[in-house]
Amino acid sequence: MSSILLASAGHIDHGKTALIKALNGFEGDSTDEEKRRGITIDLSFSHLEKDGANIAFIDVPGHENLLKTMISGAFGAQGALLVVSSTEGLKAQSLEHIKILEFLGIKKIILCITKCDIASKEQISHSKSASLAELKKYDFDVLKSFELSIFDSSSIEELRQFLFALRIENTQNSCLPRYYIDRLFNIKGAGLVATGTLLGSSIELGGKLYDYDAGVELGIRSMQVHDKPVNVANNAQRVAINISSPLAHKIKKGDFISKKGNFRGFKELDCVFFGSITHGAEVSLCIGTKSINAKASVLSSKKEGEKNESYFISLKLDKEVFASFDERFVLLGGGALLGGGRVLNPISEPLKKRAKIELLTMLLEHDFLGAFELLKNTHEKGFGLLCAAQRFGILPSSALKIAKELKNAIIDEDELNVYDTSAKESLKDFIRFIISKNELAMFSASSVALKLPWASKMLAQMAIDEMKSELDFENGLYFKKGADFSKLKESLEEGILREIERGELAPLAPYNIYDIFECDRKAGDDALKRLTARGVVVRLEHNLFISAKNLDLAKKRLFELIARDGYADVSNAKDFLNLSRKYTIAYLEALDNDERIEKIENKRVLKS
Repeated sequence: MSSILLASAGHIDHGKTALIKALNGFEGDSTDEEKRRGITIDLSFSHLEKDGANIAFIDVPGHENLLKTMISGAFGAQGALLVVSSTEGLKAQSLEHIKILEFLGIKKIILCITKCDIASKEQISHSKSASLAELKKYDFDVLKSFELSIFDSSSIEELRQFLFALRIENTQNSCLPRYYIDRLFNIKGAGLVATGTLLGSSIELGGKLYDYDAGVELGIRSMQVHDKPVNVANNAQRVAINISSPLAHKIKKGDFISKKGNFRGFKELDCVFFGSITHGAEVSLCIGTKSINAKASVLSSKKEGEKNESYFISLKLDKEVFASFDERFVLLGGGALLGGGRVLNPISEPLKKRAKIELLTMLLEHDFLGAFELLKNTHEKGFGLLCAAQRFGILPSSALKIAKELKNAIIDEDELNVYDTSAKESLKDFIRFIISKNELAMFSASSVALKLPWASKMLAQMAIDEMKSELDFENGLYFKKGADFSKLKESLEEGILREIERGELAPLAPYNIYDIFECDRKAGDDALKRLTARGVVVRLEHNLFISAKNLDLAKKRLFELIARDGYADVSNAKDFLNLSRKYTIAYLEALDNDERIEKIENKRVLKS
């Protein structure tokens, strides 16, 4: 089935809702307030279907106070019905809606001159010519213009047949599904249902999605497209999703949904903006079905000669947004339209102003190789490609191909990280620092990578491999050149035992002790195994090791408590030993092994 999504646009009372009703019989103004006031207040959705062709309509309000609602409805549309009354011609909201359509990247326009039954030929001609002249100022593709009356069935049928024959290429496709919730309601027997416009790749019945705003994973129990059950929903379709989640109560209108693990939220966006704005302006960012308060920082104006004045700007937001590269937005100030633009960098980037402007220029031109080069050179500790879909609008595999064209770069294909070659030298210096600070240090590529979150195991191994003149290798571990490995192991055992004993009844976790000696986890675990085998250290639970001497001390004090109170449980033992619940429970359970103790419910007492 071919499917096209069209938004209505135009001034209040120019006949948008009446036109859609004439086309498909759907009454958009359904609430009591809408009927009482005779205007559209909220979004309404309907469709028209014939012989495998489906035309979906989003009817938006035309009132100046409802711009945010209009934007949230139109953002995912592939085209628009621009509705202009023949008796009034273009009005204030007509002009604003035209600008919004351009900012949202909606190029395909069908001009609908309405109320022709009550207008003169001169009025109709003037409204039509003036509207076409206004549209020529923008980069629109006016598909056709119609002179209509809802009381003239032949004019409505002409438009209807044109729509059925219409084909519009999807322009907002992306490598991941993106879905903003515009309505949310509960259906008895089914549960929570969300509706929205699906952009990007398809979603499937039974699949898993993730609500990034709510932090909730959700399943797709069932789906409908235009009131019909489907197994697969595709780009630019209106989709109703019956949500399956034990945390469904957290999901809200406006939430952003996609596949889990591909997006991160940020409170800052770097963008190209078309319109008029001042540095430090307080604005409302309308993106998807969201409206978020923000403060604009003007980074630079662009070259002269553009149709609209344009800027590179940064938007500092009141809350996180999960935006994508090239995503369209509109800015409002005090409820009035300021302009719109595209997100170029959805990831907060710690760059100096000049470098940021250079990066945004490359991203605006889709020069990803240049952008990768700049990021490689400015990020001493590398940058990742796992977020390529959000950051550049391409799959990680495509980003990897671009990265391989870089010069003086190290590419970790497994971890999808890109490093400048200088990062390897920084790692060598770090390893030299480790062995200069602690001659007992024993490490592996994995342990070095754990100490430096920015470094991958592959990069650490590359650095180590180039330090053969400075390091020796034995039993899977590296250590300072010339050191006696057997003596290193003995010294490490002594050091670990010393730290465990120093901790008394609250010893450090093993990984904290390993950090003190700059030793690899394997080396530390092996040393602990030897200590426990000798009986000088006792393992009470996963990360709790205590010296045998201190364990005897803990038991002795618990016997003192039982002598005082007649019993020991978590409550009185915790206070008596002045320890956390974790340690207290471990020592009480160790006490259970003493033949003099019996456990009655949760209390330890002396046997009779």
